[in-house]
Amino acid sequence: MLYDFTILLLGLLILVKASSITISNAVKISKLSGISELAIGFILIAVSTSIPEMAIAIISSFEGHNAISFGNLIGANIANLTLVFAVMAFYGASFRMRGVVEIDKAIILTTMVALLLMIIGKSDFIFGVFCVSLFYMFSSFVYNHEIKLNNFRGLKTVETLKSLFFVVASVFAIVISAHFVVNAAIAIASDLGVSETILGATILALGTTLPELTVNLAAIKQRRYSIAIGDSIGSILTNLTLVLGIASIISPIIVTPQSFVLLASLIFVNLFFVFIARRKFGLTEGAALFSVYALYILTVTIYAA
Repeated sequence: MLYDFTILLLGLLILVKASSITISNAVKISKLSGISELAIGFILIAVSTSIPEMAIAIISSFEGHNAISFGNLIGANIANLTLVFAVMAFYGASFRMRGVVEIDKAIILTTMVALLLMIIGKSDFIFGVFCVSLFYMFSSFVYNHEIKLNNFRGLKTVETLKSLFFVVASVFAIVISAHFVVNAAIAIASDLGVSETILGATILALGTTLPELTVNLAAIKQRRYSIAIGDSIGSILTNLTLVLGIASIISPIIVTPQSFVLLASLIFVNLFFVFIARRKFGLTEGAALFSVYALYILTVTIYAA
């Protein structure tokens, strides 16, 4: 267990350092290219920090175990909207999300996908293509609303390309270190006798959101709130459109009774987050979101018992 604790600490240290590098260079890209920090968070960082979910989705789908990926995607989205924002609030974040149209669109699209899955009962090739198309539509909207209209100067300068390289490299380091952190945490939890239900509902989903969490805390520390918002909201959209779509194209996903409960939980969290997003975000809102996450864990644990 000492070995696992050592790996866990080293992995967390790398996460923190790499996250700081990611944010610093993302800010440079914003200043040099004219792209807003919000747009960088929504597309560049959000897609990058969703790589763990993407990797799990592709591997599990090819191996015929895409139910694992589906549970991870739903759990990761719930963690992103509740636990990640709660931790940001406890870390001292205070900002307004009202008026950020991308938040409403992301919540509407993910809620629509969840409702359709509950009605149809499966996510097959056609539904997968539909999900990928939704991701393309959202990305196009962000491009036209946040990039094209904000004096985009391109990525042609050496300094901009250098910063882009450091963002990609540091995100890669975040993903790799998160992998080791998750494996170490699972090993420690197993040694302590934590049930498989708790492992699946918390450690796996939370582990794949570690990139978003560490990047967002680094952004909050530098008072780059737009990047943090863009990353979290962009990640939930990426997970339930692009990642789910690719997984479904590879192998159909059947909505089981357990999956139905997860989808219902996600819809509840989405609606609650919309309410929170209308207020000035602070400690009170963070505590409320943390309570919702705790309720989700309790619900999953009781249902699976």
